[in-house]
Amino acid sequence: MESYESYSRKQLIEALKEAQKKEKLALDIQDSNASEISLLAQTLKSVQDCISITDKKDKLIYVNEAFLKTYGYSQDEIIGQHTSILRSKENKSSVENDILPSTLKGSWHGELINRKKDGNEFPVELWSSVVKNNSGDVIALVGIARDITERKRTEDELRKSEERYQNFMDNASEGIFLLELENPIDTRLEVDEQIKEIYKGRIEICNTPQAEMYGYKKPEEVIGLSLAQLHGGTDNPVNVKGIKEWIDAGYRILNTHTHEVDKNGNPIWFSNNVTGIVEDGFLIRIWGTQIDITNERKAQQALADSESKFRAIFETSNDAIGVSKNGLHSFVNPAYLKLFGYSKNEELQGKSVLEVIPTEEKAFIQSNIRKRQMGEKVPDRYETKGLKKNGQVFDMDVHA
Repeated sequence: MESYESYSRKQLIEALKEAQKKEKLALDIQDSNASEISLLAQTLKSVQDCISITDKKDKLIYVNEAFLKTYGYSQDEIIGQHTSILRSKENKSSVENDILPSTLKGSWHGELINRKKDGNEFPVELWSSVVKNNSGDVIALVGIARDITERKRTEDELRKSEERYQNFMDNASEGIFLLELENPIDTRLEVDEQIKEIYKGRIEICNTPQAEMYGYKKPEEVIGLSLAQLHGGTDNPVNVKGIKEWIDAGYRILNTHTHEVDKNGNPIWFSNNVTGIVEDGFLIRIWGTQIDITNERKAQQALADSESKFRAIFETSNDAIGVSKNGLHSFVNPAYLKLFGYSKNEELQGKSVLEVIPTEEKAFIQSNIRKRQMGEKVPDRYETKGLKKNGQVFDMDVHA
């Protein structure tokens, strides 16, 4: 029985001779180059890609073994058929109509959907070019088709994964960022040296919420900005302290606060969760999430300012002011101490307010305290008597 190699060699020669005959061109196929033809035939048998040769009207005159296995045809069934038998109706007509003329001009490369004998369709990547004789005349066309089903499946999974990633990034309530360092940082360096290098890092990835926190509309406007730019410099003590604590914690920290600036230079505060990626003792990049706590910080500052003003008024007032809870002294101002003859706040702190009330007035004061605790209405202002530390009783006007 004739071997496949011998058969393939003869088939290839016959195909080229057929092309020669149709085109009426000289094709030198002599015994002198028989070894080259055999080598070519063996090569075409061995490759996994589908290889075909057609005449200039796109009719098949040769296919390799991989072609037959892939498409499910026999030699007799496929030779002489037009390549349209392989094409899916899903292909755009503009693509199909472009293959032959482009190939005749030199070559074509692209993707399309092909159809097997059993009707199953699959994606292929196709390269086509011309076959010329020794005189440079085109006598046939050669096509190499590669099944890219797995590649397409992988690309589709990658696309879906990227869509899920992007959807997560854009719909997260927190800002998410990746800071790519200019150069890997040796974690054995002094902390100050590491901080200096970290500030050179630039934003490589960020989501829309983070961009908006800085006053930008799109992540692209933030990408490329350095950490130094976002921090408004490299010497803010709050930020430097936070980075030092992050390094000391092994390049991982939760809820560390930073004082940064937005697009217009306005101060903004963030609470950050930050993780450094360390490989072989070198800090490579930094991932982080952040939430804007500017309004919270403003409220805290406003409260602190208010308390500071109250404390100033409290301490300098000429009126005796005492603050109590559940009938016990919490704290009193200097005028209160002076009025009742005490020298230190600690002498009254935690003691009953009745300590400074004479016996004959205690029932009245206790009644007012009880009513106030029960939510009953008590006069805001009334007259009673006070008791100094030395036992002296005096009249006093109370505003409660």
